[in-house]
Amino acid sequence: MKPRILFVSYTAEWTGPTHSLSLLIKHLSDRFEVAVLLPGRGSFSEFLKDREIRHYSFTSLRRSQIPRMIRLLKEARIDLVYANNTSGVSKNALVAAKLRRLPLTYHVREMGKPGSEPPRT
Repeated sequence: MKPRILFVSYTAEWTGPTHSLSLLIKHLSDRFEVAVLLPGRGSFSEFLKDREIRHYSFTSLRRSQIPRMIRLLKEARIDLVYANNTSGVSKNALVAAKLRRLPLTYHVREMGKPGSEPPRT
C-alpha cells in the first residue's frame, strides 16, 4: 500500500501556489496516494475534480474545523499532512496532525521580512 499524503491548500482557486502544488501532486502520484483538503470550491477544486484527484472541500478551514480535520485524517488513514503554505489554515492542519500524531511538513512559499521569525511548530 502506498503512503497517503493529505495536501492542505489555503484556497480553492487557481493561484501560483496551487499551480505549483498541482505539479507536485502530478510527480508524487505514482509513489503516494494523494488527496487535497481545501476551503470551498473554485477553479483549483475543479481542476482536481477534472483529473479525478481525491479532494475534500470544507466550507472553511478555520480553527472551528479542526475536529472535522481530525476525523478526516483518521477516516482517510492519512500518513503525512503537507501544508501548502504557512497561513492560519496550515496552523490548523498542524494542530489536527499533532492530535492524530502524524507528521506535517510546511511548504514555505514566501520570504519573511527582514528581522521576522519563521513560523513556530
